[in-house]
Amino acid sequence: MGVGRLISDHIPLDHVDAASFVHRGDVGERVRLRFADVTVTDVRAARALTTHTTAAAPAGVFLVLAVTAVGRGSDQNYVGLDLVDPAGIHYVPTVRGGCATAIKGRAGVPSYALICYDVPRQALEGAHLQFSLAPYDNDGAFQRRDDVADIDLGIHAAEAARMWRTNDSYKASMTELTPPDLTPSPAPKAVSR
Repeated sequence: MGVGRLISDHIPLDHVDAASFVHRGDVGERVRLRFADVTVTDVRAARALTTHTTAAAPAGVFLVLAVTAVGRGSDQNYVGLDLVDPAGIHYVPTVRGGCATAIKGRAGVPSYALICYDVPRQALEGAHLQFSLAPYDNDGAFQRRDDVADIDLGIHAAEAARMWRTNDSYKASMTELTPPDLTPSPAPKAVSR
């Protein structure tokens, strides 16, 4: 009983750590999570995103990420796909232009997606992807005590400047069973803003 008293007197029992389990990685590296293996395979910038019928232009620039996820255990949707800039500002995937806003994960089968973000110039340098099952919220409640991949996109100052000046356009795609084609296409004549 004395040992129990010693422990309860000297270890705070009113604090429970609810932080996420963060697994860090870089572009091209597989990050192993409880529910999936995730890899950012490519990072591009675009002035326009096109589908078979539409084209969209960003307010800033589209940051286009090619992401591969291989699910574990069961099929799940991964909706925590936040781009985080050096100031800690979170950007969610854009619904414009036909890119994926979530990834349908299949157990044991690679799912490929283009995730696109409409960002200002200051969000490029030092940006990283936070990949999780649940979306980010202000107090982190949806990601408590769960795995989160934090993937550095490797964008340094010179690369950010080059990306900002791009005139490339890409054909957008949702979650697919084949890797996306990231061949730049000609800029469309008219794009919606």
